[in-house]
Parts: sequence; C-alpha cells; structure tokens
Amino acid sequence: VSCIKGGSTHFLEHTLLPSIYETITNMERASYRVELILGYDHDDEYWQQNHNHQLSPKEYGETIYGDHEPIPINFVAIRKDPNGERPNRIPFNELCQAAYDYGATYI
Repeated sequence: VSCIKGGSTHFLEHTLLPSIYETITNMERASYRVELILGYDHDDEYWQQNHNHQLSPKEYGETIYGDHEPIPINFVAIRKDPNGERPNRIPFNELCQAAYDYGATYI
C-alpha cells in the first residue's frame, strides 16, 4: 500500500517497482498473491486520467521486471480529508480498506 501525488510514473517505474521486485523472494511469490495498491488524492488531475495508470513494460521492462512476473497494480482514488481539518493526513486506513476490499488477507 503506497500513497502517490501527481506528475509522473518515473518514481514508480524506476524506484518503487524495482525495489519491490528485488525484495519479494521466489518462495513468497509462490506462497502468496502479491499485489500493489497505489492510492492517490481524489482531486489529483494527473492520476485521475486512466492512461497514467498504465506503466510501460516494453519501454521499462528490463528496469522494472527483470526475470520476475509482473505484480498487479491497482490505483485507488482516496478522499483523504473530507472535512478539511487535517490536509496532511496520510489516508492509511482508507488504503488498507481498499486492500481488504480487493481480497487481501494480510496487509
């Protein structure tokens, strides 16, 4: 579960995903369903555009995947502060709920 804020998929493709792929062992991949859920602000104009949810396996394949099967990535719009009282609050509970709703049994 990760929070992201506008602008680019560069960080995802060059930092976050390669790190995850190098961290998850083959035994973990065989024993568990591993998925990544990325939450973004509901009003983030960049992430509201579905075409920005598509990573480029052909262009970045060697960087991201190496010899691994791709991990499914889900994007979830989160209204993190409906009342405007805590604008810097990280919506961890909402992201965990989204993971649970997707069928996660371990978060």
